[in-house]
Amino acid sequence: MNRTFRFTSLIACLLTASALLGACNRRDGQTSGDMSPASAPDGTAGTMGTTPGTTGTDGGLGTTPGSNSTTGTPGSGSDGVPQTGTGTGTGTGVDGGTGTTTPGAAPGASTVTPGASSQAPLNAQDQAFARAATEAGLYEVAVAQLAVEKAEHPDVKAMAATLVDDHGAANNRLAQVVSTRMTLPKDIPSSKRKVIDQLNKAKGLAFDRQFIDQVGIKDHQLDIDLFQKADGQLSDSAMKEYVQTTLPTLRHHLSMAQDLARKLKQT
Repeated sequence: MNRTFRFTSLIACLLTASALLGACNRRDGQTSGDMSPASAPDGTAGTMGTTPGTTGTDGGLGTTPGSNSTTGTPGSGSDGVPQTGTGTGTGTGVDGGTGTTTPGAAPGASTVTPGASSQAPLNAQDQAFARAATEAGLYEVAVAQLAVEKAEHPDVKAMAATLVDDHGAANNRLAQVVSTRMTLPKDIPSSKRKVIDQLNKAKGLAFDRQFIDQVGIKDHQLDIDLFQKADGQLSDSAMKEYVQTTLPTLRHHLSMAQDLARKLKQT
C-alpha cells in the first residue's frame, strides 16, 4: 500500500515538472520570435528598408517619391506566431520632404540682339541718317501743305494731301524709334526753305508742274536713295525696320508723281 502511494506521488511530480518545462519552452519561443528579425517560412530574415529616394534634378524639390519603409517577409517565431520585420528608408517625397536636392542651374541670361532694344545707343552713322530723314520729312510735310492750298489740279491737291499724311506718320514713327536716344531736328534746313519760297511764287498750273517735278519726283528720288543706302549701313535693328517699312511708301509717291507729270503735260 505504501509502495503504491509513493509510486503514484512520483508520477505526479514528474508530470508537474514536465508541464512546467513545456510552459518555459513556449515562453522562450515567443520571446525569441518577438526579439529576433522576422523570418520567412524558410528562415530568411526580413530586410531593413534602405531604398534611397530619387534626387530632384530640376533645381527644385525632388519629384520621385522615396521608399520610406520596406517590410520584411512574414515569418514565424518558434511558437508559430507570424512576425514582421520593418525598417526605415531615406528618400525625397513628392513634397520635397527629407532628402537631398541638387541645386538647379541658374536661369539663362536673356539674349538680346544688338540694336533690337529701343534703348540701345545709336552710333554716329545711325544718328546722321535719323537727322537727314527727319529734315526731309519736315520739309515734305510743309511743302505738301502749301500744295494743298495752292494746287489747281485736283489730282495734285489729292497727292499733296497724301504726302502730308504719309510723311507726317513717318516722322512720328522715326521719333518713336529713336525715343530718348538722340535729339531730332525740329526745323527745316535753309536750303529746303528756299525751295518752298520759290514754289510759293508760282501760280496755277505752273505751280502744279513745279511741285510735281521738284517735290514729287526729284525730292522723292533723293529720299529713296537715302533710305536704300541706309538699309545696308544702319546698325540699329529698329532703325532698319523703319527704313524697310517706309521705302515702299516713298516709291509709291514717286510713281504717283511720274503719272501726274505725264498727265500735266497733256493739259
